[in-house]
Amino acid sequence: MKTTRTFIIVLTFACVSLLVNAQLSTNELPFSFRVENQHLFIQKNAQINSYKALLPKTVEELNTEDQENEGDNENVPPRFGYPIPVNWDMTNAGNWTV
Repeated sequence: MKTTRTFIIVLTFACVSLLVNAQLSTNELPFSFRVENQHLFIQKNAQINSYKALLPKTVEELNTEDQENEGDNENVPPRFGYPIPVNWDMTNAGNWTV
């Protein structure tokens, strides 16, 4: 009897939770996306779209840097990856068969 009542209560909550929607959709842009509000989020005297291109590091430079940083701090985990740009796509990488 107790397990049946518990099952019915859990089933009721599961069904009701499918019908409940807590977030109202207003179908409007967020405050910061509106053109008239963008001046509030742009810093004065800031250069927009300014960037500095850095040359990628070689594997030897990464290994040297890892060895130098290895003894500095015991609480820092070792580096496990580094983004290396490649030009791979579906036409020039691997053997594709149907």
